[in-house]
Amino acid sequence: MQFADQIVIRLNLLLLMTVSFLPFPTKLMAEALHENAGEEQAVLFYGGTLLVVTSIAAWLARYAARTELIPETDTRAAVRGLSDRLAPSLGFYGAVIALAIFAPTVAVFGFLVLALRAIVRTA
Repeated sequence: MQFADQIVIRLNLLLLMTVSFLPFPTKLMAEALHENAGEEQAVLFYGGTLLVVTSIAAWLARYAARTELIPETDTRAAVRGLSDRLAPSLGFYGAVIALAIFAPTVAVFGFLVLALRAIVRTA
């Protein structure tokens, strides 16, 4: 039985690559907020990176559930549910990124709320 095809492997590698890149925009944003210089660009870059990570995770979950690489229907439904829960977050990330143009410090708290929301929903 096959649990992963080439697309799943590539999507997973892309997800791992973007997640491993996350410390760079995080540090950039933290330094910009501390120095009060370039806050907007740093927060936009950080938000864009989070949006990409969330998009790839949703895409991977949806693809795995749709192609029936997961043999158990209840597990497949749980993966589909994960993808469905990530979809609204994409819109919220877009809204917080737009907010970062005008109020970068407020947008940082918006990203914190999104992270806490994800933790609470999965726990």
